Parts: sequence; C-alpha cells; structure tokens
Amino acid sequence: MNRYIIFLSLLTASLWGCSKTDEPQNSQTPTANVSTSPPAVRSVSRYAEVTGRTEASAIYEARARVPGTLISTNSDDSLSGQSLFAEGKQVDRGDKLFEIEPETYVAAVDAALAKVEVANARVESAKAQAESAKSQLSLADKNYLRAQKLFEKMAITQSELDEKEAELNVAKATASQAVAVVSQEEAAVSQAKATLEQAQIDLSYTTITSPIQGLAGEKLVDEGNIVGVGEFTLLTTIRKTDPLHIYFDAPEQVVLSTLRKLSRGESRDISEVELEIGFEGETGYPHSGQLQLIDNQIDPNTGTSLLRGTMPNPDFEILPGAYARIRIKTEPIENAVLVSEIAINTDLSGKYLLVVNDDNIIEQYRVRLGQTYEGFRHITAMWKFGEAEPKEDDNVPTNFEYIHAGLLQARPGMNAKVTQVPLTYPEVQSEDSETEGESPSPSESDSNAESPAESPPEKN
Repeated sequence: MNRYIIFLSLLTASLWGCSKTDEPQNSQTPTANVSTSPPAVRSVSRYAEVTGRTEASAIYEARARVPGTLISTNSDDSLSGQSLFAEGKQVDRGDKLFEIEPETYVAAVDAALAKVEVANARVESAKAQAESAKSQLSLADKNYLRAQKLFEKMAITQSELDEKEAELNVAKATASQAVAVVSQEEAAVSQAKATLEQAQIDLSYTTITSPIQGLAGEKLVDEGNIVGVGEFTLLTTIRKTDPLHIYFDAPEQVVLSTLRKLSRGESRDISEVELEIGFEGETGYPHSGQLQLIDNQIDPNTGTSLLRGTMPNPDFEILPGAYARIRIKTEPIENAVLVSEIAINTDLSGKYLLVVNDDNIIEQYRVRLGQTYEGFRHITAMWKFGEAEPKEDDNVPTNFEYIHAGLLQARPGMNAKVTQVPLTYPEVQSEDSETEGESPSPSESDSNAESPAESPPEKN
C-alpha cells in the first residue's frame, strides 16, 4: 500500500512540475529572420511535355541493280582510282558508294551503238529505194495519162492502153512496198536505240552513288562477291540526319488547340508551332524545332494523335532512334504571376506561400499552381488561409512579398525581420521541369495541381 502512495505522490509532483515549465516565459511574439522577394510578372506559354524518337528525314538503300562482281572499294584497287565511302561517315549527294565490274556492260553499250548505226544505214537505203519507187510511179502515171489521150484519138490499141495501166499498178505497189520498208527500218532504229538506252542505263548502275547527304551505315557485302543475281542486293543504307524527324504522341487537347489556331487564323501553318527538344545527358531543352505533321486521327484508346516534328542537325550529333524529350508551347498566358519553387510549401491541405504583410507579420496564403518556368512556378489562384478556395483561376495579386529564405523558422503570425532579395527570372525558358521534381501536364496545371505525389518536400 505504501508503494502505491509513494508512486501517486511522485506522479503528482511530476505533473505539477510540467505545468509550471509549460507556462510562457516571454509574452512577446517571436521574430523570424527571412528574405523576401516580389513575384515576377511575365508573359509565358502553356506547354505539354511528351517523349518521342528521332528518325532519319530520308533513307536510301544502296542496292545492286545489275548482276556482277563488286569491285574493291580501296583507292588503290578502285576502277576510278578514288576512295569510296567509309562506314559510319558522312557522305554528300553524288558521292560514289560502290562499283560493279563494268566491262560486260561497256561491251553491251558498244554493241548497241553498232546496231543503231546499222539500222540508221538501212533506213537511209530504204528511203533511197522509196524515192526511186516514187519516181517510177510518177513516170508510170504520166505514161498512162498519155496513153489514154492517144487511145481517145484512136492512135493506140486497147491492149497498149492496158499495158500502160498495168505498169502504173506495178509502180504503185512497188512504191507502197518501199514506203513500208522505210517504216520497218525506222522501227528497227527505234528498237536499236531502246536497246542502247537500256545498255547505257545498265552501265550507269555499275556505279552506285548517293542521292542524298547523310550518314553511311555498315557495308553489307565485301568486294569480290557477285551481287544483283536474282535480287537487288542491299549493299548499305544512307540515312539523312539533317534535318531530323521526331515522332511523338501528343494529347488530344494539344492537337485540338493547334488546329483551332489554324482555323482562327492565329497561325498560318503548323510549322509555326515551336518545339523545345532535349536528349539524353542534356539539361533542359537546348534544341529547337518545328511541328511538321499532325496525323489525320486521334486514337480513341489513348486520346493522343501521332505528330511529327523536324529539327536541324548540321553537326550530325544526334542519330536516328534517339530518345527525345519534347515540350510543345500551346496558348500564351499574359501577365502570369511567378514565384520561386523553393518558396512553395506543402501541408496536409495542399500548397501554400508565406507572405510578409505591411506590418511585417507573416501570413499564410493557399495557392493553386500552374506550370514550371526556369525554376519559377505559375500561381493561378491565391487566397488567405481559412478562406474558401476560388472555384476558378482568378487575378492573382502582384503587390506582395513572399518568403524564399528563412522558411525553417518562419511561422504564420510571427514577426518578420525582412531582408529584400529580389529573384531574377531568366529570359530564356529552357529548363527541364523534370529536374525540379515536377513536370505537370497542361491538364494538371489547369486544375488544382496539388497532388502530394508531385509535391516538393514539406518545409517545416
């Protein structure tokens, strides 16, 4: 029993001691040393962030279009004495890629030339014979007319007239046949010329050149092998990488927004839609491009449409197939209110800013967030703690000072010892918002973008 009395006595003394220490020792409001800055007001653009892949803007497959032996591509052994392309290197339009042994095709061209010459000679001979036949026909026609007049005067007999008529008919047949021979020989000339043209084309196929500027791929057939027999043997592939094409799927709202701009006349062509592009190992979006194609349908299963962009690549530093991060600007936002992301705090109710009022008292304001621009965040709505949240985005005030340093010791209701440190908003908006810990889509920024999964760490 005594043990219970002693325990209760000690507990009472402990509780009394705690109540004495919990009493405030200083009734003055504590002061926090903070740094503040006014918001930045800028004209920005909404954007959508997507991913895609690069592809060559043109592809040429170098193939053997005639059968023959592939000649050595070394400069010492090459027929032309010139060094041909190197694997993986840049080639220009018209550069020689491969040679196929041409002797057979040179001989075929020479034979076709000879046949054309023979055919031309036969045509000339046939024309001469036709002219002679026409002369004979003219003479026979005159003799027949003369014979008719003599017959009318009873100067010749019927048999003599018939003889002249027979001679005229023979002359007509001979002339007609001579003209037909000329036509046949001219057809033979056309056929010989066609054979010559095909032989010349086949000969041209023995030298394979690149019709585009690009990067050469792997050489698929070594010299000395017979190619082009039964199929057009693939020798290598040239890919045009300047400019590059970029294919990506864009949300339906981005596609419809772009099409509305065109219908309203705000854009003359989809090429006016700018793309900001970044690749593996790069910070932000250092490359720029233009939209080139919007597919003619929206996929009902994904709510996206296939788009194609184009970007210059003069140094061939980006290859086809590279993974690309793409930011598409959509509608402009005039006079957007921007604050530094480091000033945005999070609690169980959502996002908020700490603001110093005119009496140097710290106040808490709830905020609705838009998108990220170079480490600054667009504030789409702002209201005092305890007030009702606006249903729609409203005009955010611009004449306030928000705390961006000293947040660990700052609490609503505390006095603030303020040091004004204005933050500079960069002119070039190229930062990768993914590095900031968030990359909201336009739909997220239009709504209350306050998901804890996407929030920066809570600042105590």
